[in-house]
Amino acid sequence: MKRFAILLGHADGQLSTNKDLFRMEKFLKSDRGGAWYTSEIHSEINISLHRLSILLNQVRNNHYDYVLLYFSGHGGYKRSTVIELNPKGETVSEQFLSGLAFRQLNIFDCCRAPLQELSEESMSAISFSNRPDSCAIRKLYDKRIMSASKQQMSLYSCSIGECSYDFGAGGIFTTHFLESTNNFFGDYLLVSQAYVASCAPTLREAQVHGKTQTPDLFMAKLPVANQLIIAVNDMPCRSNEYFNY
Repeated sequence: MKRFAILLGHADGQLSTNKDLFRMEKFLKSDRGGAWYTSEIHSEINISLHRLSILLNQVRNNHYDYVLLYFSGHGGYKRSTVIELNPKGETVSEQFLSGLAFRQLNIFDCCRAPLQELSEESMSAISFSNRPDSCAIRKLYDKRIMSASKQQMSLYSCSIGECSYDFGAGGIFTTHFLESTNNFFGDYLLVSQAYVASCAPTLREAQVHGKTQTPDLFMAKLPVANQLIIAVNDMPCRSNEYFNY
């Protein structure tokens, strides 16, 4: 299976974006996350719209079987989720990032509050585990991803009209989403299961700070066997290794 992950973040000194991208990449490279190779992951902070366009064209031309796209930073909503790529204010809509592969998972940890004005110009637009069983885990991960139906799935850290929060230790949705991969039963953890497990903790943590943040998702109502997975059960017990920055 040909796979590729795009991890993007908007860092402006206000958010813990670097932590989010670090933890997500560390998770993917772990056996539990599918034992991704470094060469299969592109991680970049404050990418320009021009560079992003080139990157997406390269990804499409490579005809990957599976693409995972993750974004942490500022965003909003205007007919669809809009992400702000960098401090220059360059933005793209989620449609701009879709259709990179027949099997694609998008994870947006950003606000989705209404945008009042958005110009047409802006809209146009860890080490790999050396454990002996890592190769076997890659094969299991690949086989399970390829058995999933072709689909476009998106996770959102908050609902339309809400804001997404970061209280200094990283985005709270990303934190709880990754925590869900640390303790589950069975051979695989579905993306939908990780999403469900992260919803309540995200809601509670936001409420502690007097805020409202309700995660959301878009997915096809497929049978379990045809859904995308986020993690492989590589061992019975896990430590919180993804949260040590």
